[in-house]
Amino acid sequence: MEDLKTTYNRIAEDWAREHHNYFEQWWIPITKQFASLFQKGNIILDVGCGPGIFSRALEALGLHVVGVDFSERMIGIARRNSPRGNFFIMDARSIGIMNVHFDGIFANALLLHFSKKEIREMLYILRENLRPGGYAYFGVKERKPGQAEEEVKHEEDYGYAYERPFSYFSLDELRGLLEELRFVIVYRKFLTTGNTRWIQIIARKEATK
Repeated sequence: MEDLKTTYNRIAEDWAREHHNYFEQWWIPITKQFASLFQKGNIILDVGCGPGIFSRALEALGLHVVGVDFSERMIGIARRNSPRGNFFIMDARSIGIMNVHFDGIFANALLLHFSKKEIREMLYILRENLRPGGYAYFGVKERKPGQAEEEVKHEEDYGYAYERPFSYFSLDELRGLLEELRFVIVYRKFLTTGNTRWIQIIARKEATK
């Protein structure tokens, strides 16, 4: 299987075209809910931003957004669609090099591409780059009854074959991971898109004593 970055570079244009109305169809409520927690001009990290769908939406809601993704082609599309945006080619694991404590972090469909053994480390990295009292949003796919926790999914959505790894979660599992890292869950909801049910959680980073 080719690595995930290579896959997303290969499918970037097709993926972006298919998802161009993704936000309007499904994600307006959670994006507005998340944005309502901040002051105008607060700095938000959209991690795993892809073609910048959510970055543009959060900017339109008055926030200053930094979008990062490891796919050069995805970032190219984001920059093309939002010339004034702040987009950077970067692996999510490396966000600490920016040396910024963000007011908020938006992580939709990010954790689902990490293996279960990597999840705690990734959540820790996100937490360390969020200011005390800041909010983070996490959107993951719920694990269906009898479904494996992890799989490599073979897809041909665009007329050619490609593969992507996925991890699936239960609400209790994700909540437990966040609470271990001293996040306080302030909002949770399920969202159904076609045959997929998403777990949506907004959590606040507790200030250290």
